[in-house]
Amino acid sequence: MRGILSDIASPDQRVRLVLATRLVTIAGAPVTLLLVMTRVPVAEQGLYFVFVNLVALAQLFEIGVGSLVVQYASHELPNVRWESGGRIVADERVLRRVRLLLGRSVRWYTAAAVIIAVTAIPFGLILFSARSDSRGSAMTLWVLTVVATAAYLPMVPVVNTIEGCGRLVDVQRMRLVQAAALVMSAWMLIPTLGALIAVATGALLQLLTAGYWLLRRWPALLDLVRGARMQSTAETTPELDRLYSTQLRTAAVWLSAHLATQGLTPLVLYFHGAVSAGQIGATLALTTVPYTIGMSWLQGRLPDFGALASQGKHRELDMTARHATTQAAVVCLAGVVGVIAVIGAIHQFVPALRDRVLPPWPAAAALAAAAFVGLLLQAMAGYIRAYRAEPLVAVLIGGYAAMLSAAWVAASLRGPDTTAVAFFLTSALITLPATAFMLWRERRKLGVRVEVPTGDPA
Repeated sequence: MRGILSDIASPDQRVRLVLATRLVTIAGAPVTLLLVMTRVPVAEQGLYFVFVNLVALAQLFEIGVGSLVVQYASHELPNVRWESGGRIVADERVLRRVRLLLGRSVRWYTAAAVIIAVTAIPFGLILFSARSDSRGSAMTLWVLTVVATAAYLPMVPVVNTIEGCGRLVDVQRMRLVQAAALVMSAWMLIPTLGALIAVATGALLQLLTAGYWLLRRWPALLDLVRGARMQSTAETTPELDRLYSTQLRTAAVWLSAHLATQGLTPLVLYFHGAVSAGQIGATLALTTVPYTIGMSWLQGRLPDFGALASQGKHRELDMTARHATTQAAVVCLAGVVGVIAVIGAIHQFVPALRDRVLPPWPAAAALAAAAFVGLLLQAMAGYIRAYRAEPLVAVLIGGYAAMLSAAWVAASLRGPDTTAVAFFLTSALITLPATAFMLWRERRKLGVRVEVPTGDPA
């Protein structure tokens, strides 16, 4: 335990950079949230969190769904060398695999972007039209936010391939600039032009920052991407065929997780109005902070997972995954306690903001505990993905669907508090044990004896 705490206090450079990116967002979040709760009308607060959840889709694809691209690319890590301008030096067979990986993944993400655009735009228009207090300029800003978010997605596999092939530090520095730009723009625009304009601007900044970074730092790699996209789509390998099908399953898992959690806000908006939606949206923003920080200890080690699996170092992979998961769980659990205390302090000592968040017990505590469960679920899924597989897709999608369904029923019958509790109980009593059992069963099929890496937060 002493070694785990020491690693948490002094993580390696990769984890530090991932954590720094998270901390910029997290450290800025209280100020952003305070601006929203004090400078934004109560009715608009609920809409703000619906908009934010849309922009979060880009981050979901980048550090969530894109983690599979990172791990596929990391299998080539021992065989590549980078030169200036983003030129990859490697054996022709390796270059061909990288080129095919880029071509197939960019096409896949472009298709995903189109699907998101054609589904999110009408969804938002229908949702806002259903509420008389949600019409007007919100619809125009919604369309702008959807388009900017969708346009960003084709860049994601290029960034993730760079990360997986040994340049995680460079990628995290770019993401750090992205995070800082989004936070600063939110601080400037929320009190002046409005919260929804701030979110739309943030989506544009996210797109422009990554685009400029790729054009300036990685022109040779972009040439490789253009060449890969022009190749015959029939050219492939068994590994890429497997990636394509696995990518669909991975996307389904991450989108299910995102919709299950962030779907709470539009559910409450629909059944109980914008004020209640603002409360649950603000509470979710606070209670997901520990999850976001804890995931830093996992994301910084994902390239290691794939590299170890590719070399057949199963025991070393098991130890690395277990260690990283335990660190993440300890950090997340400590954060959960802290966030519940903060929400309790708001209700006790800041009466002006009391109506902007859910009560600490049981609602906020339930959402914070659900975030901790979410961390364990992603740790298990990330571990098995190192083997270029997604065997947990059915149980995870089923679990997330059960969580959202329970929340839907609770929201239709009762208020936001009951919705939050129903969401947590389903995650803890159904989704988590079912996923752990499936991982244990699938891990045995690989022929390697190892414990399920759910960590020990104690």
